[in-house]
Amino acid sequence: MNYFEFEKTIQDISKKLSVHQSKEIPKREISQIDKIIFHCTAQNWNVWQVCDYDLKPNHIDASGCPCITYTYFIEKNGTVYKCLDFDVKSWHVGKWNASSLGFCIAYNGNPKIKPKKIQIQKAIELAAYLCLKLGIEPKNVLGHRELEETGFRFVNGEKILRKECPGLAINLDDFRENVFSLIKIWSKNE
Repeated sequence: MNYFEFEKTIQDISKKLSVHQSKEIPKREISQIDKIIFHCTAQNWNVWQVCDYDLKPNHIDASGCPCITYTYFIEKNGTVYKCLDFDVKSWHVGKWNASSLGFCIAYNGNPKIKPKKIQIQKAIELAAYLCLKLGIEPKNVLGHRELEETGFRFVNGEKILRKECPGLAINLDDFRENVFSLIKIWSKNE
């Protein structure tokens, strides 16, 4: 599979997902995006359940988010959904919302059980695709837990995780290396 073949496998459900009844969906310039953030559901939820949760009062906002919090979503079977356009500033990582694009896998984040291989493979392909499409370096593909304030804090000089997302069973350095390797392969085959 190459970049263009991968792009054809993405199912666009952005017009089918519900949005908040009264909140305006914030926009941004696509050129602001300089990071890709990897998330997990931390629940056994699919994309529709995540959208439903996001629109109701939740851990992000007492009255709900304007729309689903992730631009892309990868189901347990490896199906990749496009949920939002790039110019939508979704509410997935606090102060980095304007400068990042988030994707999520349906995975409960169990530190002893890795996500399904197909999900990780699709996550690697999606991250490589997004890096190429947006001109982002693989080093800027980050797990939610790697972002200061929303993912971790320093307390008395010690790094304290606030989130384990996208799951401690996922080695993010290895993940980025796989993204980099795939970008090299896809770049040669164009």
